[in-house]
Amino acid sequence: MKRKRRIEKAAVTGTLACLAVACESGGPDAITEEDAMAIVELVGNVTIGPLVGLSVGAADLGGGATNDRDRGRSGEFDRERECPGGGTVRISGTMSGERGEDGGTREMRVTTEFDHCTRTSRDGVTMSLTGTVEKELTKTVTYADNVVSISMDGTWTGSVAWENPDDGTSGVCEIDVTIDIDMVIDRENRTREVEGGVTGTVCGMEVDTKNRRGWLRLLF
Repeated sequence: MKRKRRIEKAAVTGTLACLAVACESGGPDAITEEDAMAIVELVGNVTIGPLVGLSVGAADLGGGATNDRDRGRSGEFDRERECPGGGTVRISGTMSGERGEDGGTREMRVTTEFDHCTRTSRDGVTMSLTGTVEKELTKTVTYADNVVSISMDGTWTGSVAWENPDDGTSGVCEIDVTIDIDMVIDRENRTREVEGGVTGTVCGMEVDTKNRRGWLRLLF
């Protein structure tokens, strides 16, 4: 019995060590740039939109706070949603901040838990994620007549198991990216200017959305 327990303990220890270094039978599969960008799109698309929905509200698009509710919400949140291609993502955390007639600031600390969350990227790469990514986001909004300026800064850090079900490749790796987005919305002229983007490393692969046409639509 003791020998069996030692074997079981060694197996568990070996599995955890393997996950820590992203090893599999034969070693981890090499991730491509398209795979890495598909992960960025998935993490952004299934979580940034809901978070902005929580933190923007009517005042950000309407040119000023109109009541106590529009002045901002603080506290905890916890919600789960289905992913576009199957699986789920749980979004939980805290947000705080103040909002006035001319703008405001919102800070959010978010834990995103992916459970076989699957989505197909703009480039046609299907990606499934399981794991946890921690996010910190600060959003500042200012109003001037019919112009709304929104600045979002933050980070994503965490570890995920990824799988491309189309070609069978998979692995376990780290995500470490920075969000730096500045947006100006002119409601009268119906124009929007955007600078910045998402940069950093995904599974050791450098990613940068700034030079990818239409990248903002991929994240919201």
